Amino acid sequence: APSFVAATYLGDAVPLRLLPPAILATVAAWMSQCCKTKFRSACFVAAAVQLHYDLAAIGRFVGALAPRDAVCAGASALVLLFSLLLCGFFVSPSDLPQRTWKRVAAVLPAKYAYEALNGHMMADVDDLFIVSEIGGSHVATGPYTGDTILRCFGLDESDQTASKHLILLVFGLAADVATFLALKLCARERR
Repeated sequence: APSFVAATYLGDAVPLRLLPPAILATVAAWMSQCCKTKFRSACFVAAAVQLHYDLAAIGRFVGALAPRDAVCAGASALVLLFSLLLCGFFVSPSDLPQRTWKRVAAVLPAKYAYEALNGHMMADVDDLFIVSEIGGSHVATGPYTGDTILRCFGLDESDQTASKHLILLVFGLAADVATFLALKLCARERR
C-alpha cells in the first residue's frame, strides 16, 4: 500500500491531476481577465486545481474499493455526474427540489469549488449592469456588485471563499486517507 500511494502521487497526482488544471486555469484566467486582481486570479487557479484533485482522490478511493475496473469507472462517472449536476452550475443550490439533494450536494466537492470560483471572479466587482433591448432602445439597470449577483444565484458572498478552499483541502485529504486505509485494510487484488 505505501508503494501504491507513492506511485499514485508521483505518477498520477502531480503530472496528471495538478499540472494540467493549473495550466488550463492559469491560461483561462489570464485570457479572460475574469478576476480583478492577481491574488484573485491565483485563488481562482487554486480552486480549479483543488476541484480536479478532489475528484481524482474520490476516484482513487472508489478504485481501491471496486472489485473490477468497470465498477470503478461506472462509480467514478456517477460521482462526477452528480458533482456537476448539483454544484450550482445548472440549478441554483436554493432551487434543489428536496432536502435529500441538498445533502448530497453538501458532501460533493464541486459545490464548494464552484462557489469559490464564482466568488473569486465576482470579488471586488462593483460596476455590473443588466442591459436589455426593448423595442429600439437599450435599458440598463444597475450598477450591481459582484456579491449582489452571487446572492441572486443563491451562492455565498465572495468573502466566504477562504472557507471553501479549506473545505476542498479537507475533502482531498479525507479521500486520500480513506484510500490509504481501504488499501491497507481490505484491498485484495481480484482483477
